[in-house]
Amino acid sequence: MATALKLVEQGGLTIEEQGRLKALEATIEQGLKTFVEVGSALLEIRDGRLSPELQAEAWQQAVETAPGGKVTAAHVAGVAREVQRRDKVAQAAVQPQTLSGSGQALAILGDARLARRQ
Repeated sequence: MATALKLVEQGGLTIEEQGRLKALEATIEQGLKTFVEVGSALLEIRDGRLSPELQAEAWQQAVETAPGGKVTAAHVAGVAREVQRRDKVAQAAVQPQTLSGSGQALAILGDARLARRQ
């Protein structure tokens, strides 16, 4: 390995090896960019105050729905926002209602319709 590095430093690579080295370096650079993007998305999930359970749900959903099987920061952030939105809707549905009579019946009907959509 050290010999190969010395050859690279001294310019002792063939044209084919130089081309392959450039391709590998590009792959590494793209992988590092993706790694940083995914890390940033995970920080956004954490800082978005999703509970650990919801963080796991968001990550699992992001992995399962990643376009082309590639997890991107934008996709993870979008999934995290959607999970957070659903959680807020669910929490609001659990809040006690101060309605009475027909108002309470309408609120219950609204909750049932929301549950069917999800």
